[in-house]
Amino acid sequence: MEAHNSQTLTSKKIRMSLAGISVAMFLLFTAYEGLEILQSSLNSEGNIGVLSLSVVYGTFLVSSLLIAQPLVNALGSKVTIAVCQWGYIAWVAANAFPEPILLLVSSLVVGIVAGPLWIAIRCYISLLAKDYAILKSKDVHTTSAKFFGFSTAVSVLRLFCSSAISLLIFQSDDSSDSNPNVTCGASCTPDWERMSNSSSNGLITDTTLYILVGVYTGVAMLSFLIILLCTRSVDDKIKSSCADLPSSLIAIFKHTLNKEQLLLIPFTLAIEWMKSIFKSDYVKWFVVCPLGIKWLPYVTAVYAVFEITSSMSSGWLIQRFGWRVTFNTAMVLEIGFLCVSLVWVPSVDEWWLSFLVPSMHGLYTGTVNSLIPAFVGAVFPNKLSVALVQQQMWMTLGAVLSFVTSALMCFAVKLYVTIALFSVSFVGLNIELVVMRRRQEKERKGDILLQDQTNAEKNSENT
Repeated sequence: MEAHNSQTLTSKKIRMSLAGISVAMFLLFTAYEGLEILQSSLNSEGNIGVLSLSVVYGTFLVSSLLIAQPLVNALGSKVTIAVCQWGYIAWVAANAFPEPILLLVSSLVVGIVAGPLWIAIRCYISLLAKDYAILKSKDVHTTSAKFFGFSTAVSVLRLFCSSAISLLIFQSDDSSDSNPNVTCGASCTPDWERMSNSSSNGLITDTTLYILVGVYTGVAMLSFLIILLCTRSVDDKIKSSCADLPSSLIAIFKHTLNKEQLLLIPFTLAIEWMKSIFKSDYVKWFVVCPLGIKWLPYVTAVYAVFEITSSMSSGWLIQRFGWRVTFNTAMVLEIGFLCVSLVWVPSVDEWWLSFLVPSMHGLYTGTVNSLIPAFVGAVFPNKLSVALVQQQMWMTLGAVLSFVTSALMCFAVKLYVTIALFSVSFVGLNIELVVMRRRQEKERKGDILLQDQTNAEKNSENT
């Protein structure tokens, strides 16, 4: 009886730790992403906002490959998470005084800690799932899937929470009005840029900015306290448990030369490229410019609804229609998003289109992001770990290139470049889908032949 109580208490601690890490990451990324999506609008002078985001993703790419695993092995998962949170807290707080050097340095810090943070989160949840499965005599893989599923379900709520916080704060700001005399959209006239060069870029008052950043900083610090007080340490097992994480750079770069991987590079580049376009370009030229910044939380919330809906239904879509139909439908919707953005000139009278157009992007993002791990597993079943790191590397590079080009070229020109990239990715993906289908058919025929030979041998033995 006493052993049973001990087991119950231990399982409760594991569940509390899972809830703690999930809520903490929800709060941390509510604060970070709430300000990330505002960078191209609030910090548009000199394009410092999007340049700082390119620094974040560029250093994130390097830290994931070179720093993450050694740091997690040295400090343990819980300590790594707690330490890395302060990089995000510093970046959020720096937005109250958006001087170029301050934003760039804080972005560099975020990029450096982002790689170790994500590796540590994955390690920590994996260890919790393993301990719980052993304790309850359950399958480790099934338990791990459930633990990560719970964490993801909590995490997606950050889009609604950040939208609600921004909405409540912007509603009290009289300067967040539309700009009827400015030509918005992808025409790239200089009116909006000239209008942006004022205090807080003329979109919100300094007081509103301080309140916004203060609230988000408080939310981020609350996430640190939750990690500190509501999660248990699993650091004694971290070195052996993280040994399976892909750490060989040679294997990663060798995988780049794989023919099927080469076909998928444009596709994986385009995933984060498109997400970055929405964050850095669309919200600035198609929401904030024609409608005012106080409309942005509404648009973000609508986008989140479609992203979450498509993410939750993607598994059913694959079972019902298969990879080709599901992926191609999502990509057609995204091409529609690009084409409408290219020709549409937004205005206050057509405010509803500012909600409709990003819904197409939300459907694409939710579908592709939720299916890419399973798709990579189907394409590279024997090299899954290296392949997943490879996809993450190219996706991150896509974000870096997208943010950099936002600062270097007119949005209309960038849309043409994006359509070209998307066309190449569409062709490469469909070639890979054909190759994968033929390989699977060949394997099925081989299995059938092997089964027939086995049955024939059994029949001959019986006779």
